[in-house]
Amino acid sequence: MKHKASVHEVLRVGVGLVTLVGCLWILYITLDGNWAQAWQALTPVVGGVSLVSISLHAWANAMLAAQWGRMLDALGSHLPRATVAWLWTRAQLTRFAIGSAGLVSRPLLARSQGVPLDIGTSTTVLESVWLMAMLGMGLPFAATLLPAVSIWVWVAGAGCALLVIGLTVMPSRVLRPLQWVRPTLVTTGLEGHGWRITRGYISQIVLRAAVFVLLAIAINPSSATNWMLVVGAFVLSYLVGWLFIFSPGGLGPREAVAGLVLSQAGLESGQVIALVALARVVEVLGELLYVSKVQRPEPTEDAAAQDKSEHLEKGAHKTLHADDG
Repeated sequence: MKHKASVHEVLRVGVGLVTLVGCLWILYITLDGNWAQAWQALTPVVGGVSLVSISLHAWANAMLAAQWGRMLDALGSHLPRATVAWLWTRAQLTRFAIGSAGLVSRPLLARSQGVPLDIGTSTTVLESVWLMAMLGMGLPFAATLLPAVSIWVWVAGAGCALLVIGLTVMPSRVLRPLQWVRPTLVTTGLEGHGWRITRGYISQIVLRAAVFVLLAIAINPSSATNWMLVVGAFVLSYLVGWLFIFSPGGLGPREAVAGLVLSQAGLESGQVIALVALARVVEVLGELLYVSKVQRPEPTEDAAAQDKSEHLEKGAHKTLHADDG
């Protein structure tokens, strides 16, 4: 059975899109934009380029879901691929209410499938560390955009690159300091899986960055010569979006950073607004496309038996309370 969006899920996405419109309006005022110019910039992109971009984002989401399944496997809690995809999509849609909600709700949903809460929570913490480190590797692309602190940008990028190498080669040892802060963090079992995890996460980041560059070139062909600056804008905006954990899906801060950076990369104000708006819309549509393709797994005999047991237990409690009354 395919995923049927609930009223709450539709409202979450709707709130996210309304927030996007508000942020674009603020960005428009900040950049002294031109709506006619923005619409003109969008005209050649609507069509084939947008469809390709949506498909690539859907593919990137499939990669993220698969990586979560691999992380669960590595930590000793295997779930069928269909169950992993279903739980991931249900959790992912909650991020349009609060940015961090997807990471928080995923372990709770996995717990209903028998995954211990400490392992489920560990997977989302480890995913955040991996993704932030990989995005940080791209900071040198933004060095020319931040001339006052360019040396520190290079240092941060080099540090993130070393962290990614460590996560790939000896993840348990590199992540050990995190256990001082979070003693329940589970890292046992990651050894031997570092390369597969790194490869999967970095592939989906490259896909998303490629979509951003593709859209920039479609809107302004001269962006092809400044593609490194466009990648720098992508990296900075995604990092800021990750840090603003309460922003719905990173909406607002991400668009603001991308817009202000792209205005220094040779794009006109209308083109900047068109790019950041289209980039977000194709991302959301790609996410919804992947969600729509994920089918709800059939309950296993064990799960059905557990549900029946819980139902009988609740019935017994009600009976006892009635007798006490």
